[in-house]
Order: sequence, then structure tokens, then C-alpha cells
Amino acid sequence: MKKRFVSLLVVVCMLLTLFPVSAFAADVKEYTSGDYQYTLNEEGKATITKYTGTESNITIPKQFGDHEVTMIGSQSFKDNKSLEKIEISTNISTIDWMAFAGCTNLGEVDFAEPSKIEVLPYELFVNCSNLTTINIPSSVKEIKPLCFAGCAALTHVVIPEGVELIGRQAFSECTKLQSVIIPSSIVESGIPSGGDTPIKGVAKGAFWKCDNLSKVYYNGTQEQWNNIVDYEADTTTTLEGQTRDNSVLKKDGVVSFKCNVTFAMNGHGDALAAQTVYTGGKLEKVADPTDPDYTFDGWYTDAALTNPFDIKNDTISHDTVLYAKWKVIPVAAKMDVTTSKSDYLVNTPVDVNIAIAPGTDMYRILNGSVALTYGDEVEKVELNGKELTEKEYTVQELAQKMELTSRSSNIKATLNVTYKKAGKFDFGVALKDASGDQICVAGTPVVVAEEAAELTPATKLYTLTVKNADVTIKNGDEEIKAEKNDKGELIAKVPEKADVTVTYTSQSDAVAFDQWTITTDETLDVDVKNNPLKFQMPAGGVTIEAMTKDASIEEDEPNILGTAAVVGTAAAGTAILAWQGYQLGTELYLKTALPAGTAIPTNRAELALLVWNTAGRPEPAGAPAFADVTDPDMAKAAQWCTEQGTMATKGDRFEPEGWTPKFKVIEVWNKAFPKQ
Repeated sequence: MKKRFVSLLVVVCMLLTLFPVSAFAADVKEYTSGDYQYTLNEEGKATITKYTGTESNITIPKQFGDHEVTMIGSQSFKDNKSLEKIEISTNISTIDWMAFAGCTNLGEVDFAEPSKIEVLPYELFVNCSNLTTINIPSSVKEIKPLCFAGCAALTHVVIPEGVELIGRQAFSECTKLQSVIIPSSIVESGIPSGGDTPIKGVAKGAFWKCDNLSKVYYNGTQEQWNNIVDYEADTTTTLEGQTRDNSVLKKDGVVSFKCNVTFAMNGHGDALAAQTVYTGGKLEKVADPTDPDYTFDGWYTDAALTNPFDIKNDTISHDTVLYAKWKVIPVAAKMDVTTSKSDYLVNTPVDVNIAIAPGTDMYRILNGSVALTYGDEVEKVELNGKELTEKEYTVQELAQKMELTSRSSNIKATLNVTYKKAGKFDFGVALKDASGDQICVAGTPVVVAEEAAELTPATKLYTLTVKNADVTIKNGDEEIKAEKNDKGELIAKVPEKADVTVTYTSQSDAVAFDQWTITTDETLDVDVKNNPLKFQMPAGGVTIEAMTKDASIEEDEPNILGTAAVVGTAAAGTAILAWQGYQLGTELYLKTALPAGTAIPTNRAELALLVWNTAGRPEPAGAPAFADVTDPDMAKAAQWCTEQGTMATKGDRFEPEGWTPKFKVIEVWNKAFPKQ
């Protein structure tokens, strides 16, 4: 009796060592937040000490006021019969022993990732008899003894990579547990001196009474597995007289080991991703690889391709390399015969190009012959400077004449064929095998002329420039389009004798057509008063500009603004009367029309300021907004003139430096100050 009492006392002392010191600490202040009771450590972090609620589905709070929740204390949810599902937030870094022990209706536990929890403590979920779903977080390194003991509803468990120890009886009496995946991070067992609990590996009785456990998948090798499992029975006898061991792990076929399967394509098809299969398992579906020139002929377990492997039915027992077998797809030889150009001359060599793609007929070709087909129109045939006196040669003979030093998959040669008479002829090539059977045949037409055809000389083009008018150009049935340059001029390249029509259309009632000024490199007989102006393009460049006048000038009055004249060759220094008359007339008119002593404007800025100042410098209706005008007065003048419709703009630009001819000054002035 005394001996039994001493033994009992020892057991009690051992159990007391499992309890944290905080469990016996005095004067620890507790706080309440809703259904939670908690304490604070020196850093102000909260530890849940009790949950009093009746909710079935809860998420561990992240904060109690300003205090972060970092720990779930021992027995804080113990024996709660309402709890069915719980999510453990990422802020929790520590869970103390028996925190959820006896929660018999708890069915699902979700650890939010990334988790900070490294240890699942003693008896954490002990006797949670309805627990079916749990994701052990990837941060966990150790599962303490009895952690899941008595979780009789668990059927499948995945222990993540990183876990190094599964403690004593961690999953004991999980009577419905069917499968478990054990990570390769559990790689060895180590028993510290003075004790029998391993610091790594699978401890004694970890899967005791898991009688339905039929599949254990270990992500390492069998040799590693033998080093991490303590198969011996726990010699400590239970109150029922039983010993706790891992005998279930000794059953044949229970433990499977990870095997890597890779695929060797043998130079054909696209690479296939490697697969991981546990011993005794089958590969996932593998589609037959493809290659345009080969047929896939199955998988083999050896490089010599002697041991076939059935993807659908064969199982994997170790790391395996599967080798692809291929059969070449027969491809018939092809041959092209072409000439380098379309026309040749008598007694001038014709380049006849022969290109052979042998496909899978290479052997037949190398042992075959080439037959040439042509008539007596051919003077001679040469290959690489050597004359071919016969019409048929073996491939080997031709190779010698070509002085080939290496064998190519494609065969190319150029024959120099000289014709002695003009006409259209056929040159053919036939490829035969060693027995004389034809492999392929091709040919090309050859056109030979007696002498070179006369070349049609290129048509010479001359530049036509049109200012302040529109133009239509026709060369026979062809219409030639003129393109506008950055000065607003119409430019075209025109052949001699093309029909040209130049037309001026007035943009204002105040301005009328007066005459044309014409500059040309050649003599051009026209009446400069005709509008439209029609003529045939001379063999030289032509520049034409429409001149205008005040529309109020009567046509029957003497008119200094224009004189009909024949325009001569400007380059020779001939005076152009029309231009001189126009210049003189416009200047006299402007000196009369503009305010006394005013200089004639030469650009848009000067013209806008003159009009605005003459009008009394009125304020424009809108704020000036031209991007290219910075002077305040100039900006107002430009804005007012455009508002009055006397001057045009281009978007947000006024172009103050733009050139303004005298006829344009007359046009704008008459718009701004019409005659009464």
C-alpha cells in the first residue's frame, strides 16, 4: 500500500510539471470583453482565459480595445458544448494546454494563414469527439502528446511540412482515422539522455488504437521512415492494464513513400512535368506526347526501351524515369526545279536551281540517280564548272562533280544551261532509286529571247505649284492628285502634255479674281485673265498664283491691277508684266485704303494689330486663348479679329508670324471696314 502511494505521488508531481506557472500565480487581474475574460502581460498583450458565450460559430478576436490578443489560455474553452466551428486568427501566436478539451460538438477548426503558432499543446483537442475537419497550420513544428486523443470522428489528417515531432498518443483512439500524410521534415529520431521521449520523429503510441488507419503517406524515403518511428510499446501500463504502441504502423501496406516520376522525351515532343506518386499508386493521366515527324510508341522504364510501362495500370514502387519511344513518320522526298529569273538570251547560261528535300528517303536517294530531260535546243549543261555530257548520273557521281565535303539533309545544286536558239522550253529533272524506280520528278519552263527586249523609258515628271487656287490634273484617263505642303501650296509631279485646270474660288464678297501670275521654265501661252485657266503641262516646272482685287472696282474702268500678257521664260530674265502690274496696283490701293502713314502688314500679327487699333482697341468677348501668342495686346487683337470673322485660326494657334500677301490684306481690311 505504501509503495502504491509513493508511485501515485510521483505521478501527481509529474502532472504538476505540465501546468504553467501562471496557473498558480496570485493577484493576476482579469478583464472582461463581451463573452471573453482575459489577462494582460507586461507588454499589454491579451491572453484569453475564459469564453462564456453560447455561439456555435466564432472567430477569435484580434483586439480587446487597444490590446492585441496573442494567446489562448489553458482550458479557456474547455467543455463548451455550444461551439461547433472556430476560426483562429493570424494574431494568435500561442495556445496553452487543453484549450478546447471536451468540446464534444466542435466539428471544424480553421487556422487562418499565415499562422504564428509553432506548437500544438498537450491535450489541445482531447475528446473533441465530433471533430472532422482541421487544417494544421504550416507554421507548426511540434504536435504535443494527446493533442488529438479521442477525436473519434477524424477520418483524414494532413500534417504539413515543417513538423518535426508527433508526440506520445497525439492521435490515440482516433478510431475512425483512415489516412494521414506525414511530412518529410520528420527525418530522424532522437532520444535525449535521461528520458525516453523523442525530440524528433513519431513518439510511442502516437497512433494507438487507430485501428482503421489503413494508409499512411510519408513524404520521404523508406530508410528515413525506419529512423523516425518508435515501434516499441510504451512500457507504462495504463489503468486498464494496456500498453500503448504504434503497432498499426507495422501492418503490411499501411505506409507508402513518396516517389518522383520524371519523363525523358528522347529528343521529341514537348517536355512533361514531373509527378509525385506514393508507392503502390498510379500516375495521373498522362497525354501521349506528339511530334510532327514522329509517332509516339509508348513509355519504357529503361533507356534501352526494352521494359514497357503501362501508364493506366502499372503502379510506382520507387523513383522512376520513364523513357518515350518514337517511330519516324515516313515522309516522301520532294523536289523543286526553278530558274533564277524569267527571261534569258541565246548563248547566255540559264541558272536552273534544283532543291531536294529527301524526307525519309535519304538512303534511297544517295543510292539512286538523277535524270535530266531537255531537247536539242540546249548547247551544254554545266555543274560547278564541269560539263555534263550525259543526261543521267548517279547521285554519287554528281556529288563528286559538286566537290561536296559533307552530307546535308537537304540537297541543293545549280545547273548552268546554255540554249542555242530562242523559244519557250521545258527543263525536267527525275530522281530515281537504285532499281530505277522514280522517287520524284519536277521541271521548269525556260524562256529564251534572241536579243534583249527594248526597255520602255521612264516617264519624266515636272513640278507644278499652285497657290491660292484649286487644281485638276488628268493624264489621259489617269487623274493626278496634288498634295498640300506646310505653306498651303498644292504640289504635284506631272508628265509633259498632261491637261491642267486651275480654278480660283472667292471666299469673300469683298474680294474678286483679278489674274494669274505664272512662273515657268518653258514658254506657256495663256491668257492670265481666264478663270479657270486651262493648259497642257510643258516640259518644265510651273508655278501659278491667283491674284485678287477689291470687288467694288468696276470691270469696265481702267484697271491698274491686271494686264493680259503672254508669260515668257522667267529664267531668261523676261519681264513678267502681269506680276509688275499687280504689285504696283495693290500697293497703290492699300496706300489709299489704309490709315495715312501706315505700313502695309507683312504677317498675321501686324495685320491683326492694325485692324484692332483702327477699330479703337475694343475688348474681345472672350479671354484670349491662343497658345502661340504671348503679347497681351497681340492676344486681344487676335481674339477680337477672330470673333469678328475677319481672320481665321487653326485650332488653338493663331500663327502670328504667318506670311500675309497684299491681296489678303485687302480682303481682311474690306471685311473689317466695308465701304459705305
